[in-house]
Amino acid sequence: MPSERAEDLWNGKSYLSGLRFVDQKRIGAMAWSQAGPSTLASFQRRKNPFRVVVAFYPYRFKPLVERNMRLLVLVGELDDWCPPALWQERMPLRESKREIILKVYPGAYHCFDGKGVNRNYGGHRLQYGPAAAADSILRVREFLARHLP
Repeated sequence: MPSERAEDLWNGKSYLSGLRFVDQKRIGAMAWSQAGPSTLASFQRRKNPFRVVVAFYPYRFKPLVERNMRLLVLVGELDDWCPPALWQERMPLRESKREIILKVYPGAYHCFDGKGVNRNYGGHRLQYGPAAAADSILRVREFLARHLP
């Protein structure tokens, strides 16, 4: 359940914030697939727990109401497990105070960044996409550099 896992994220942030060598203003979260909604739920329950959130092919079951976040979502065009259409229809209708980016990779499936992945699982296609994987690394680095200087 995303809301329960969001509490785990909060606990992790609290722990990190207590460490002398961690800058509390530079804590972000990155999640893949089913963990993605948990990072978003953490924003919707409390004031911005993380400076940034990066989510690889997350399932989005609710409209993105909270627009005061820095969010990068990376999904494959052919992902039938976490379809990009769910994200496209649930993105904020109004301009965000922060940067919210949805990147859909043409021809990419779920697990496009999983080198060596090429199988069907639970009726869904999981397949590595080298071009999408390489681009996602660059986009994540650029996004984090902009928002976690």
